[in-house]
Amino acid sequence: MFTAADFSKEQNDLIQSRKRRILVDAGAGSGKTRTLIGRIVSLLEGNTAAERRGRVDLSRIVAITFTEKAALEMKTRLRGECRDRARAAMVRDAAVDWQAIERDVENARISTIHSFCAGLLRQHALLLGINPDARVLDNTETRLLFSDYLEGALNRLLREEDPDTLLLCESLGLVKTRDMLETLMKLRVRVRQLLEDRAELCGDPADLQTYWLQDRRAVQLYVDRLRRGRQFRQLLDLIAKELTPLLDMPKVPAVLPRKIKCVESVFDAVLSHPERLDQEIASFKSNWTAAGRFISKAIAGYEDKKEILKKIQDYINENLLILCQE
Repeated sequence: MFTAADFSKEQNDLIQSRKRRILVDAGAGSGKTRTLIGRIVSLLEGNTAAERRGRVDLSRIVAITFTEKAALEMKTRLRGECRDRARAAMVRDAAVDWQAIERDVENARISTIHSFCAGLLRQHALLLGINPDARVLDNTETRLLFSDYLEGALNRLLREEDPDTLLLCESLGLVKTRDMLETLMKLRVRVRQLLEDRAELCGDPADLQTYWLQDRRAVQLYVDRLRRGRQFRQLLDLIAKELTPLLDMPKVPAVLPRKIKCVESVFDAVLSHPERLDQEIASFKSNWTAAGRFISKAIAGYEDKKEILKKIQDYINENLLILCQE
């Protein structure tokens, strides 16, 4: 069961604060989820006599996470905290019915933004004139729908003998054209960011090609934006604090130093050596694969480092591989 002694002064200030707007900027593993659970518990039990007379009901609290896995973890932690408080002698006779709250956690509004919005739509489906059985597509369904749409659009353009589509397929082949279009669609937000500073070029393919392949200012603008981004800085901090020290430690599973060097090379290029960026990005996938697989038995005790490395791999795949010119 949480007590004030389990948190730092800054965390306790966040837990006890009743300000409407609070921004927390903290890296992975710093205790954000635990602090948020502490804040929810604080809202449920109340800090002052006035708050305790008009306690916040769990149904009035919304917590948004990025993934379903994180939402499940938060619910599990909150359920455990309620269970501990219900059993603890010091709160057994308190006015807060922690057992009832524990039962209500499953229906608490702790979810991804997609699930939260879908719940609101279902709740007001009749008013909005939509199907009350509407739900969020899972990843498999999304990929299949996306693939069908792309295949249909490409086939339609080929049947209509669209000159640009014919030229593209003739130059690259049908399979590679489809694969490249799929990659562009998946990274469409990133592509838009690459071009947003020079929107006037979008209508002229020749100017766009010159801008992208020769001038390279678009790439530099994009990389500069990534370098200043909070996520890049957080991952860079994780590499320095959690991963780099492993390179000097004995008896570390061999796969870890090899994969650490892969991500260090890419991040070093982004940070300090832009002239090497193309080469590092182009070779990242093959280097990552050559570094070996994460075998559970071999990396026992280092699972947290594996999760950090996979998080960095996802960041590179989503944000940097678009810059690779084959």
